[in-house]
Amino acid sequence: MEKNKLLIRFFCIILAICSFFISVYFSLCKKEIIALTPPKSFSIVLDAGHGGVDSGTIGVHTGNKESDLNLDTVFLLKEYLAPSLSVSLTRENQDGLYGEFSEGFKRRDMQKRKEIIESVNPDIVVSIHMNKFPSPSRRGAQVYYQRGDEKSKELASVVQEMLNTYINIPTQNRSYSANTGDFYICKIKKPTIIIECGFLSNEQDDKLLSQKSYRKKLAYVIYNGIISYLLKSTTFVPNLD
Repeated sequence: MEKNKLLIRFFCIILAICSFFISVYFSLCKKEIIALTPPKSFSIVLDAGHGGVDSGTIGVHTGNKESDLNLDTVFLLKEYLAPSLSVSLTRENQDGLYGEFSEGFKRRDMQKRKEIIESVNPDIVVSIHMNKFPSPSRRGAQVYYQRGDEKSKELASVVQEMLNTYINIPTQNRSYSANTGDFYICKIKKPTIIIECGFLSNEQDDKLLSQKSYRKKLAYVIYNGIISYLLKSTTFVPNLD
């Protein structure tokens, strides 16, 4: 009788151990399945400022039009982002978005950009521009966001830090903080920033921005800033294929 009790206890222990390992096995399998679930597909709208008759600012040394430099920088940025994000552009050629040129063309252009952005409903928006300033000594890349928008501030700060580290400090030994303003393009309910890539009113910046290799470097730095923001603020997993 005692022997039977010992056998029963033995089998109960074996059963408990087996149950434990089976539960662990299925738990691990479940975790693995969750880990392999495809991440959310993030989308971004890239906005090349100006276009058409609105050339923006003109390079003080090169005579380059801001609208052309904006578009080329957007194309370069898209190349870096496309493997990881769904990328849409507000402007894909040198034309403006205002339709026929007539009074109020600038307002129509901005309204069309906002319509495109809202139709895509992206996770973030990045508008590319070139800067100017009365003093020719002013230079460097600066990021702007809508005053009071905390999400946009977070994105702007991360991208600005990246630009300071790899663009502003190495070439000019200076850095900027992300700045605020009141911008029509930023008045949407998504994190939105405007990047002024450099000052065309400064001869050194103007010469640099005229070089394809420099614009490519600039686009790569901005790309890293965007991905850094997504990694810090979301569960985004970039496509590394």
